[in-house]
Amino acid sequence: MKTGKLNIMMVVAVFLAVSGCSTVSVQQLSETYDRPILSAAEAESMIRVEVTPLPAISVEDTVMAATD
Repeated sequence: MKTGKLNIMMVVAVFLAVSGCSTVSVQQLSETYDRPILSAAEAESMIRVEVTPLPAISVEDTVMAATD
């Protein structure tokens, strides 16, 4: 019974130790990455939308297409 509890405590301790070593401080990240590749304003200015209106279809063409 004690070995089961001991195994669980060891797994939790190892998990906490490993997760603590994997974190990176914000200061280290800011030293590595000076600025993003694109800012939000630059990305928004690159987005272009072009709308091309379709020609109107006559009622006769629609009826002919439905009967075929």
